[in-house]
Amino acid sequence: MIDDIAFQLAKYDILGKHLRLAASAKCFRAEFEKKPYFLRKKMTIFVKLIYLFNLLVFVAGMIYISVLQNEGYFQCSSITVTFGEDIWEHAWVPTPDGQLKRRILVYSYFNGHYKQNGTHAGRPVYQEMRKSSVSPFVTIIGAEIKYCTEESAWVFSHENIKKAKTPEESSCPWLLRSPDTQAYDLMDVSGEWEIWVGVINHGAKMDSTCNECQDNTDCNLNGMCTDDKQCHCTNKGYYGMHCGLEEPSQAYDLIDVSGEWEIWVGVINHGAKMDYTCNECQGNMDW
Repeated sequence: MIDDIAFQLAKYDILGKHLRLAASAKCFRAEFEKKPYFLRKKMTIFVKLIYLFNLLVFVAGMIYISVLQNEGYFQCSSITVTFGEDIWEHAWVPTPDGQLKRRILVYSYFNGHYKQNGTHAGRPVYQEMRKSSVSPFVTIIGAEIKYCTEESAWVFSHENIKKAKTPEESSCPWLLRSPDTQAYDLMDVSGEWEIWVGVINHGAKMDSTCNECQDNTDCNLNGMCTDDKQCHCTNKGYYGMHCGLEEPSQAYDLIDVSGEWEIWVGVINHGAKMDYTCNECQGNMDW
């Protein structure tokens, strides 16, 4: 394409008289010296080896990248998930004796840290961690977030929470389901989720953030991003996965405490309100 454009420009005398004459010539004739057969054969073998080498490098690179992708290397290995305040009052949950009983399911109970545990359909599978130590459960089964090819969506599910007393035919018995997507990274999923509360409700909240850092800015400039992509908080008074949480107040009097409070709803939420006044009086002005 570029050659054709250059040729036309030369014919229009845009590139100079010499090129215009060359491009307008009736024919071209050039004689090349014919090299001996053994030299031509060596050159042919050399060119074939170069092409073969390039092909092997390309294939090896593709295989390497595919293996890393299937192992979830390019996705976040640890995330924090926050659900909305949705409640399902009649969830089916197995009891220790194996019977299914109805229980109240508060989705925000599953707020917390999830770590990658293998892959499914070329995408990471995230397993719920213990809230106290951010480590895998020992005796309790945690929730799971993964991509479901049958639904063409990311789904949240739990092995011990059923929609109905009878077994589901679906291979993905989801409790929350993302919009249709082919995204390989959960962080790339946008839009409202669907949630099961006895029926399908739309507009459910499911926020997820990556716990890894790329540079010190991801640590809110209150710490350093280490080689293992974790924030090491260095500024006094700050803590958390991204060094964005301030340590509790050191005030000796509750009345002297100002600002927004933090509240525990499975994970730490900010902006909680707590008003307080002293019931004692110091003079008539307090009446």
